[in-house]
Amino acid sequence: MKSKRDIIRRIMAIAIVMLAAAEVGVIVVSWLVSAIFPYGMVRSLLSSEGVRFLIGNLVTAMSLAPLLWLILAGMAYGLLRASGLVADLKLFLHTRSALPYVSRIALYASLTVFLAVIIVVAVMTFAPGGMLLSATGGLYGSSVLAGFVPLIAFAVALAAATYGACASRFSSATDFVNAMTRGVITTAPLLVAYVFIVQVTLSVMFALGVIG
Repeated sequence: MKSKRDIIRRIMAIAIVMLAAAEVGVIVVSWLVSAIFPYGMVRSLLSSEGVRFLIGNLVTAMSLAPLLWLILAGMAYGLLRASGLVADLKLFLHTRSALPYVSRIALYASLTVFLAVIIVVAVMTFAPGGMLLSATGGLYGSSVLAGFVPLIAFAVALAAATYGACASRFSSATDFVNAMTRGVITTAPLLVAYVFIVQVTLSVMFALGVIG
C-alpha cells in the first residue's frame, strides 16, 4: 500500500506534467491564432518577440520572491521535522509528564527563542522611529512586510534548531545542514511546480498583450 507521501509525490508529478503540457499548449495556440488572425490581439510566442520573451521570462520566474520563500520554508520544515519539535509539543500538550525532563527544558528554550525573535521584530517595527518601517514611517512598503515570510521561516528554523540541539537530536553542524537539505528536497516538487506556474501565467499574459 502506498504511503501518503508517495501519493502526494505522484499528484505533484502529474500536476507538473500538466503544467508543462499547458505551456506547450499556450505556445502552439498563440502561434495558430496569430497566424489565422495576424491583426488580432493574440501575439505568437514563436515570433522573434515571443522567443525573446520566453528566454528572458526564465530569469523573471527565478527572481521572484515566492521562489525564495519556498526554499526558506523547505529549510525551516527540514529542521522542524528532524528536531521532532512538533511531535514532542503535541505530546507535551496532551500528557506533560510523558515528555522527558530534558525534552521539556528543550521545549521551553525553543519557545523562548521563538518569542524572542517575534518580540525583537515587533520592537524594531512598532517602537517610535522603528527601523523596519518604510521611509514614510508606515507598514506599507516596509522591510517587515517585504521580509515577513523569511522572518517567520527564520524564527521557526531557529526554534527548531534550538530544540534539536538541547534535546540532543542534533549533535553536529552536519546534522543541521542535512536536516535543511532534506527539507528542501521534500519541497522540491513545489519549486518545480512554481517555475511552471509562473512560466504559464506570464506566457498567457504575453500572448494576450497584458505584458510586453
